[in-house]
Amino acid sequence: MRAILENIRSGEVSGHEVPQPELRPGGVLVRTAFSAISAGTELAHREQVEKSLLGKALARPDLVRQVVDFARTAGVKAAYQKVQSRLDTLAPLGYSCAGVVIAAGQGVSEFQPGDRVACAGAGYASHCEVNFIPKNLAVRVPDAVTLEAASLSAIGAIALQGFRQSQAVLGEVVAVIGAGLVGVLTIQLAKAAGCRVIAIDRDSQRVESARQFGADLALNSTDRNTPQRVQEFARYGADVAIITAATPSAEPVELAADICRDRGRIVVVGTVDLGVSRKTMYMKELSLVLSRSYGPGRYDSQYEEDGVDYSASLFNTSSMTESAHKHKKLNKRMIRKAQKREEAELAEQERVDHILAKVSAHGMHSLTWWEKRSLRKATDRQRRRDLDLKEEMTRKGF
Repeated sequence: MRAILENIRSGEVSGHEVPQPELRPGGVLVRTAFSAISAGTELAHREQVEKSLLGKALARPDLVRQVVDFARTAGVKAAYQKVQSRLDTLAPLGYSCAGVVIAAGQGVSEFQPGDRVACAGAGYASHCEVNFIPKNLAVRVPDAVTLEAASLSAIGAIALQGFRQSQAVLGEVVAVIGAGLVGVLTIQLAKAAGCRVIAIDRDSQRVESARQFGADLALNSTDRNTPQRVQEFARYGADVAIITAATPSAEPVELAADICRDRGRIVVVGTVDLGVSRKTMYMKELSLVLSRSYGPGRYDSQYEEDGVDYSASLFNTSSMTESAHKHKKLNKRMIRKAQKREEAELAEQERVDHILAKVSAHGMHSLTWWEKRSLRKATDRQRRRDLDLKEEMTRKGF
């Protein structure tokens, strides 16, 4: 079968012919119909992989501590060999897909061959033709919901968990900082709950997309007047700020603290730096809450892999498949928008790779005006990322 895999050392992503996963007790084999690309998450992961060893260490100090602890018990040589073997491996990508069950393992009574299911979980719901999915990471798809829409269930569950963590209620003002795929889903959930929604992003295209998907006010975070515009829209500020951006900078959290009202609530869904000013948080008596992926059961191996169930009232994935049935038109628009956005980002990366190969072979003089312009824009984006990393290193004392 075909699978999209990433080289952990180089960050190269390519298709490979691999054996089909075996059917194991407690899970099902699912033939993938649609696999959702979470462009922000997967591109951020690729950027991290492409960093030098020092860059990787700065980005993931938790893994550095694990290596140091292993070296203390098994020796430096063993730790080095373990790291090198990890870097030489190919890893699957993706964590949200939908398809049809082709086989059910021992102990699985919830599913049978032919069932349409939505699947979740990194390392399981991958960009592969066939996946082995533990039973607690799959849910049936209602007949009225397409598998294309259902493939967004895990990503939607992340948005739903973030919104639940906010405890937002009817009539409150919810600011969503970061209008990518998870952000747009959060906007729709907040609107469905009767909230007034402010969308904020530094990308003008995403700002416009957020407005089309229902945001009452859509703002660009690079505009100095953004806090003032929020104040004009909501007299006392936002009741809740949900951060769905991904950046090594603490700017999203600082912005959230700035635009929230007194005793407002901040929920962090995306991967951002939490180095927010204590003074702002203290003077407003703000609450800061983190949202753990798609909620209860996540990272609990007994639930995810061993099939030990939780109360049904805690689940988010099935809630998203039911919600998809009620908002079919919005889902279709969102899928089309997401596809166009992600295809554009991937196509742009391919163009830059092609331009760099041309420069390597024939020199800068061989480039057209348009190719030089594209390369400058890509360079500017990389420079901004490098500045963010430099700021992060400075804050951490490197």
